[in-house]
Amino acid sequence: HTYVLPNIYTHTLFVQTGNACRDTLVDQVNIWPKPSINSITEIDICWPNDVAFSNNTTIPNNWDAATIAQWDWRFGDGQTGNVPTLLHNYAVPDRYFDTLFVRSSDNCRDTLTGSVDVWPKPQIDSIITADVCDPETVFFTQSTQIPNNWDNATIPSYLWDFGDGNTGTGPSTSHQYAIPGAYTVRLIVVTSDACRDTLLKTVNLLVLADG
Repeated sequence: HTYVLPNIYTHTLFVQTGNACRDTLVDQVNIWPKPSINSITEIDICWPNDVAFSNNTTIPNNWDAATIAQWDWRFGDGQTGNVPTLLHNYAVPDRYFDTLFVRSSDNCRDTLTGSVDVWPKPQIDSIITADVCDPETVFFTQSTQIPNNWDNATIPSYLWDFGDGNTGTGPSTSHQYAIPGAYTVRLIVVTSDACRDTLLKTVNLLVLADG
């Protein structure tokens, strides 16, 4: 017999012989409520930031006030966790399939699998430029890569801050400074996954010697 809802049910057995002799036995059966993982929340993020994991788990028709006795997270990289909400750091960017197992105090169980994208972070290896004499134009380019680029991310955005209040865009650019001096140039690159890296470099605009 399959019960529609969890509860305590009383069942009765009646037996009768061919001679019309009878007996009756009454007993009870406990149909424990099953936990239900309604959802797993994991937020896609840029490596190497931590991924936040949480869940919405209930015990419907919880007639015996059961609780969740065990949480068992499998993060898809061989690592595990055992609390309802937690942070996890992945060693390399990738798409990971995570699974949550829960067990109630009645020893009833549920399982749900989700996925999380850990986006690759760009890496600016160098800003390539050279010191020049005033009033020459300074030319800038860069060397940038995206290690462990599992999702074929691109770099659509290069943002240059020349250190004198002026800015530029593009993988290569140029700028003419108004006065000689040492300027701290900042490059910010942003990938198609909205992951970013920043690098600073000092450029010197030198005073041209007379004669």
